[in-house]
Amino acid sequence: MSESNGSTESLAALKEQVERARLQAELRQIKATESVYDGGQEFVNPAEPLFDSPDFIFPWYGENIPFNLDNRLRGELLPVYITEYGLKILRDYSRWMMAYNPWAIQIRENKVSYICGKGFGYTCAPVERRSEFIRGDKQLCKIAQRFLDRFMERTNWGSWEQQLIGKDTTDGEAFLRFFHLGRGEVTVRPIEPEHIRSPGDQQAHQSFGIETPQNDILNVQGFWVVEDPSYKWYPTLVPANEILHIRSNVGPTAKRGYPCLIPVRQNLSRAANLLKIMSVLASSQSSIAGIRKHKQYSVADIQGFQANNSDFQYTDPLSGRQRFGTRYLPGTWLDTPENTEYEFPSTTVQSNRLVEVLQAELRAIASRFNWPEYMVGADASNANYSSTMVAEAPGVKQLEREQASYARAFGDGTYSGSAQCGALWRVLQLGVRWGGLPYQILKRVKLQAEGPTLVARDKDKESARYQLLNQAGIMGKKTWSKMESLDRAQEKEDIESEKPAPGEMPQVPGQMPGKSPAVDPKTGKPVVAPEKPSIAAKEAKDSSGHDHAADGKFGTGGGSAKSEIPKDVPKDDAVRDYADAWINPEEGDTPPTVQDVNDVNAELEGEESDYRIVPKEGGGFEVQSVEDLENNLGEDWEVRENPLTGKIDAADASYFNDLDGLTGDEISKSYVQAFNDDSGKVTAEELATANQEMADDGSEYELAYDKENGWWHAVRREESEDDDDETDQATESFRRNVRRLLAECSR
Repeated sequence: MSESNGSTESLAALKEQVERARLQAELRQIKATESVYDGGQEFVNPAEPLFDSPDFIFPWYGENIPFNLDNRLRGELLPVYITEYGLKILRDYSRWMMAYNPWAIQIRENKVSYICGKGFGYTCAPVERRSEFIRGDKQLCKIAQRFLDRFMERTNWGSWEQQLIGKDTTDGEAFLRFFHLGRGEVTVRPIEPEHIRSPGDQQAHQSFGIETPQNDILNVQGFWVVEDPSYKWYPTLVPANEILHIRSNVGPTAKRGYPCLIPVRQNLSRAANLLKIMSVLASSQSSIAGIRKHKQYSVADIQGFQANNSDFQYTDPLSGRQRFGTRYLPGTWLDTPENTEYEFPSTTVQSNRLVEVLQAELRAIASRFNWPEYMVGADASNANYSSTMVAEAPGVKQLEREQASYARAFGDGTYSGSAQCGALWRVLQLGVRWGGLPYQILKRVKLQAEGPTLVARDKDKESARYQLLNQAGIMGKKTWSKMESLDRAQEKEDIESEKPAPGEMPQVPGQMPGKSPAVDPKTGKPVVAPEKPSIAAKEAKDSSGHDHAADGKFGTGGGSAKSEIPKDVPKDDAVRDYADAWINPEEGDTPPTVQDVNDVNAELEGEESDYRIVPKEGGGFEVQSVEDLENNLGEDWEVRENPLTGKIDAADASYFNDLDGLTGDEISKSYVQAFNDDSGKVTAEELATANQEMADDGSEYELAYDKENGWWHAVRREESEDDDDETDQATESFRRNVRRLLAECSR
């Protein structure tokens, strides 16, 4: 019996050893299969801290900067980079983070949104308030404003501002090149930073692809640009006035910019790895429903227990092993043997500790930019927006400083030279050179750039302030709508559509739609609101952007009441579609340009209308037939800007050509237009000041008054003096007695 028992025990032990060996072999197979299935990915690499920054590979590629190296004024940035290749490694690393790291992307988008938003707003204003000749400066501002508005509309300049700020955030610098298309029209194209490179000479005057004098690296004279990188990489020298260079995070002696993400590159990398580890850990722990610990049971007993207590079985396609599954319904009670224990890993996950570490990394990143914590990581639990975005907050001060820097790069301020001026000044510069703009614009006009508000807004107070400005006549309703981010034309349509139709019971204030009207307790009659004049037509816009009535009827508008349709407006459906907008413009509407008038008349001609819209004497517009225009003005009549007044006029082409010769040169032209303005009288002091300024600017002309035609024009100085001597021999020369001659001259 004992021998038999001994044989039996030996056989059981042998079976257990065989089963253990088989299970170990299967375990090795499972691990090998899972390694292939995971693609060999290691969630945690012990050597990863050695490779988390470009500092590790710099020594291998020759950018090993000695700690005691002195600046040699070649455009380098110590101790960051001394060659173009060192800068390229930093730039490429920053681009990689900006492409794959979510917090890096958030930093870039926040900078664009807070600093630029939809785009800066620009206003042309006189450089200084000169009371003796303010009208001339205002005329120059109008000319410059119209030119810039056309450029910004044509090129969608707001999107270019966003691209430049985003590029500067990623690469530490941005380049924009300006191209003249003809007749003063300008377009822009970006240049990648790696396409600005030295032609081979690493001396100070050509280092980093920027041409400067040998001993003055701040005086930029040109850029070495690779214009066709798909064909050749040798650069071509481009003058500095054709390229705008924005650089950040460096001092004046560094020629190139420095990516803002490099100082926090390790924090961004660790934050991304920590988040990945947290997700993998939580996923691994949550994927295991529970662990059963069987004490004093053999492998066969455990397999039998699994088979008896499972609801379904399946074969793993990877390992080929038999798997068991059990379905637990809500409220299920488990009855287990005494020697079986259950453990649930999901209850032991303590992710809050890892979250604290992650938040510490994000706070370090936010401190790099001097921002509130919620701007990196989107966690607003420890900060309140209204308290962190007040005027005195460090984050607001930082963003305001960056906003002012970008505004200056885009053109804010005065003209500062062809190679140092902002972007929009380069546009005006090309307009002066090729587009016929008066060159006094570069001396007497300044640009005022306004970005989005950075401090927390109290919209109720702002709306109340706008209302006071509107009532005081300082702000128009169109500007008010823009400040409230509303489309005035759309809002007017909505207001008109909400008015009751003719014969319909008007809605009483406080009454719910569909309910009976309120009843007056004294009379017992329904309370009816006073009737308002109905408007039969919805307002629309023509191709010029002006509001008009679709059937020719006029609305009440938003400002002063409009007049009825004039009797002399013809019953021509095509022209009546435009009559409202042109004869009765809305208060605050943008004044139409010559191009607007010609576009409308071209549409009327395309619709075979016999009428045209033309400017009328004294201001405004009127409708005239083509036959009357040809009889009164000539067959070659056209709508152009009157050279003497700068206003829109209609006349024969030869008439305009004759007037062109009365404005003198470009210097005197703006003065002639300002003096022919009907806003006031010209004093002797104003005339003397204007002629002196024209002489100082190098003009050969001075202003003279034509009594017969009643306008001011430009004449050469010697002609003016000769004419004055012939006209009145009893007086002295025109220049010495200008005050006496102008005593009776008024506009």
